Amino acid sequence: MKKIFLKRNWVRLYSFLLLLFLTTVAQAAPKVLDSYSEQNGGFVQLPRGSYVQGSVSHGGIQPDYNLSIEDPALDDFLKRIVQLVNSNTEIQALEKYGQTERARNLKIALVTETIRKTLPSKEYDSAPYLKVLREHREEAKDINLGSYIQCRAGVCRENALLTHQALQVLKIESYYVYTQAQIGNRIEDHAVVVVKDKTRLWIVDPYNATFHGRDFNEMTAARSLTQVPYLIAPYARQTNYVGRIRKVLDYPIYWRPNTALCAHAFD
Repeated sequence: MKKIFLKRNWVRLYSFLLLLFLTTVAQAAPKVLDSYSEQNGGFVQLPRGSYVQGSVSHGGIQPDYNLSIEDPALDDFLKRIVQLVNSNTEIQALEKYGQTERARNLKIALVTETIRKTLPSKEYDSAPYLKVLREHREEAKDINLGSYIQCRAGVCRENALLTHQALQVLKIESYYVYTQAQIGNRIEDHAVVVVKDKTRLWIVDPYNATFHGRDFNEMTAARSLTQVPYLIAPYARQTNYVGRIRKVLDYPIYWRPNTALCAHAFD
């Protein structure tokens, strides 16, 4: 009788823990996998409709991301980006006279400054950030970027994803990259965006000035931990910060739609 009682209690405990797990971990993978391409880490372009694995399934606090085409707060943000570019007389003049590279750099500078103002709370333990994460975990829901815009908080992943979306709507080729980064003795995962020009890969990082505007390949060299990198992109200010991109990681998992989904036009 005692064995039966213990067995029943273990079954109940297992059922409770399983239910707790299922109600606190959202699954980023889309329901119809045949319509999506899966990629593990690396350089990736994420159109609207993509899904991005968060950290919650690996013991972290960030729910999985759904870059939904139905995200009013994100739509409003991207519209504002386009309006700021269209109303910038210097950018319009440069484009009129064929100075597309200089115009592009001004657009990137405008995007990074706008994102810094949009997500002013950058700490992992900030109250609004923890609140929105907890709410989505408790409901086992994926999270969209609009939720971060509304709570005005986000760390490197959210800053990079929002940057990538803004650059895409401006038709600036960019890639979301999840890396292992080092500053001093501290090593941790760090998300950045990378843009290309004719000869180089440049980092765009509104979240961390150590990496913003740096040449990606130069930042992978060991000497970048102790020597201020020489190269700086035209859209960024020179700083004396040192750090290193140790490697590009083979996670998280990305799911990208095989065909473009209908998103709102911002022209």
